[in-house]
Order: sequence, then structure tokens, then C-alpha cells
Amino acid sequence: MTPGHAEKQVDVLLAEYQACNSTRDHYDGTIWLIGSIFVATSLTIFATSFLDPVEQNPWNVTFLGVVSLGVFFMWVGYELSVRPFVKAAIKRAWEIEDELRKLDYPVLMHARIRETNQTLPRKILRGKYLFTTLILMVLVVWVLRLLLAWHYF
Repeated sequence: MTPGHAEKQVDVLLAEYQACNSTRDHYDGTIWLIGSIFVATSLTIFATSFLDPVEQNPWNVTFLGVVSLGVFFMWVGYELSVRPFVKAAIKRAWEIEDELRKLDYPVLMHARIRETNQTLPRKILRGKYLFTTLILMVLVVWVLRLLLAWHYF
């Protein structure tokens, strides 16, 4: 490989590396920005279901439950549809770092993270459990709220 070709290869890898990190930052940031708005809206609707004018009619509480769960699950759907882009960007960034290391460029960021954090697969699995637990908690709380509303009607 000629020196000029090697330099161009490094430039291409660095540009792709930057694109991977920008993509990951954009999508991951958007997930949590939308999540903070949608989850806060869902919780506000839940709190509204306890107000006296609303609580007097269980149909009002049911309507708020449907709207609240709809808002919450719109965020869940967005998160599930965008998360593969984030994972693909991270995976490709790691691959690019490995390629740069093979070309004798000392890229250490993710290598050091992987060296010091051998439990990464367990943490990813734990994150899936936390996400599933959040979904189940929201569903259970709304089911209990609706049972309470219809029980005292």
C-alpha cells in the first residue's frame, strides 16, 4: 500500500468514525429528549386523573388512561425503532478503532472502556430488564388506577 493511499484510508476512517459518533449522539439524545417530554406528559395525565372533576366519572379516568398510555407507548415505539441505529453506530465506531490500531494509530477510548468494563453484556441485559420493568410499572399503575376509579363509581 502506498503512503498516499494509507493516508486517504485513514482520512476516510476518521470521517466515518466522526459520522458514527455524531449519529449515535443524535439518535441517543433524541430518544431521551422525546422520552423526557413524553414520560413527563404521561405522568402529568396520570396525576390529572386524581382531580375531583375527573375522578367523579370513571369514563374520564379511562379516557385519560388511554391517552396517557398512548403517549407513553409512542415514546417506547420510537425508542425501539431508533435504538438499532445507535447500536450499529457504536459497533461500527469500535470496528473503525480496531482498523486504526492495525494501522498503528493509538485509538484508546473504547479499548480502555472495554478493558475496564468486562461486564458490558450484563449491563446491556440489565438495561433491557430496566426498560421492561418501566413498561410493566406504567401498565400496572394504570390498571390499578382504573380499577380504583371503577370500584368507587
